[in-house]
Amino acid sequence: MSASLAPLTAAAVVCRSVNRDVDALDHVVLRISAFLDHASPQFWRISLACACSRHVSLLQRLSPRESPTMDPFRKAAEFSAALMYAVACYGEDNANAMEVIQWLHEYCPHGFASRGFEVAAGLGLLTYLQWLAKHHSNIVWTTTLMDGAAASGHLHVLEWLKVQPMSPGFTHRAMDFAAKGGHMETVVWLHDSGARSKHAVENAITSGHLEIAKFLLAHDHPLKVSPAMDYAAMNNHLDVLKWLHENAIAGGTKDAMDSAAGNGHLHIVQWLHANRFEGCSVGAMNNAAGNGHLDVVQWLHANRSEGCTHDAMDRAARQGFLEVVQWLHDNRLEGCTSDAMDGAAENGQFKVVKWLHAHRTEGCTSAAVDKAAGNGHLLIAEWIVENRGVEYTRRAMNLAAAHGHLNVVQWLHENRSEGCTTSAMDWAAVNNHLDVVKWLHAHRTEGCTTDAMDNAGSLAVIQWLHTHRSEGCTTKAMDFAVSVGDFDRVLFLHANRSEGCSSQVTESANYERNVELFLWLCEHYPIVMDVNAEKAALLDTYLECMGLHPKYQICFMAKR
Repeated sequence: MSASLAPLTAAAVVCRSVNRDVDALDHVVLRISAFLDHASPQFWRISLACACSRHVSLLQRLSPRESPTMDPFRKAAEFSAALMYAVACYGEDNANAMEVIQWLHEYCPHGFASRGFEVAAGLGLLTYLQWLAKHHSNIVWTTTLMDGAAASGHLHVLEWLKVQPMSPGFTHRAMDFAAKGGHMETVVWLHDSGARSKHAVENAITSGHLEIAKFLLAHDHPLKVSPAMDYAAMNNHLDVLKWLHENAIAGGTKDAMDSAAGNGHLHIVQWLHANRFEGCSVGAMNNAAGNGHLDVVQWLHANRSEGCTHDAMDRAARQGFLEVVQWLHDNRLEGCTSDAMDGAAENGQFKVVKWLHAHRTEGCTSAAVDKAAGNGHLLIAEWIVENRGVEYTRRAMNLAAAHGHLNVVQWLHENRSEGCTTSAMDWAAVNNHLDVVKWLHAHRTEGCTTDAMDNAGSLAVIQWLHTHRSEGCTTKAMDFAVSVGDFDRVLFLHANRSEGCSSQVTESANYERNVELFLWLCEHYPIVMDVNAEKAALLDTYLECMGLHPKYQICFMAKR
């Protein structure tokens, strides 16, 4: 336990109340406190504490226990994530929020505050924006700020951002987002501020915001003529449909009724049937059946002539809509394919599997057994083997491992002879099922490939594979870690492996979200940081704003 940390209050109080002699022994109190204290990097990190805790006390205990050799870019990344979570989770009125934000500023005064700043703008938290703008120089003012504020209708934030000298303003996305969100005041303000968009009217129609659509059209914002009704029908906006129709503003296609049927909007289907000429396709009944909307299926059957295909029963069976399957069987002639039982088995729809077996002749394929087992439905898989004469393949254990069903993997190992392939451990590693990886390593001989470590689902899986397996990895491992912004994984691979990364890493690196990681790569792998001119120009903006030493620019300036 760090000498700078006082014992936990709970430990001190208990020691004092139970035995004053114990309370006088500081080293005993500290030892008891250490046993109880989980404020350790083993269990927590600063960013997680900001996401889960409402008090600065946990942060104060975690910080002294961080490694003194922590990479400075890694610490900056931790600050960036922590600030984002603190802003997002605390809200404007939380009494502890500003205390946490101020503590984070002291924890890493030169950290990059852009992500937290963007979250504050998107949530309308003007108090945080003003404090961060005053105390943090490492903020990149982008159009995302005003666009994000517009998306949630935070007009007070838009008004503040507009007059800030560092703000670059907004893009057409601000109007797109505001129209989609139904924020009329924001739409009017953006229009008065010069915003124009090709998609705002379409977004308003899609989301059912009729008054906004009317306003935008009245002020010369364009609308694509053909698909507007399709969007309104798909999303159940009958008032918008009627307005478009009565004013001859826009038409539609067969997709309107097809999508309305698929979403169960029978009244929309009926209105289109009575008032429009586009009709529908077989997709209407297929979609309705696949989503379990029997009333729509029955209405289409009685009032339309397009019918359906075998996809209707196949999809209904897959999703477990037995009543729909039975109705189609009794009233339609299209039937189904083996995909019906295959899909039902895969999704654990035992009643549907049994009904199809008793009433249909299409049967199933080995995919039914393999996928049922792979999804943990071992009883269904065994029933099919016994009643349909279909056998397992190696894909069964592969899929069970991929989905983390260790009990199924063990059962197949003990009771079947098909075995598996290297895909079993590869896929288990990718999906972060370390228990399955360990079991396969101990009980099977197929092993894995470099894909396991390259695409592993967590750092823990990578560490285990590195220690216990010999397949290793390729440059894809670090490339992937960079693409998902996993700084700890990158640091582990850098310290323990020799493969490094490839030039593709610059394309996968989301430097706007993970600028700290990108700069770390520039410092440690400058030879592969092949940055195109567009990205280099944006990085110049980041570096200039943050006042970073020109040495970080050298990594990519010569490659333009």
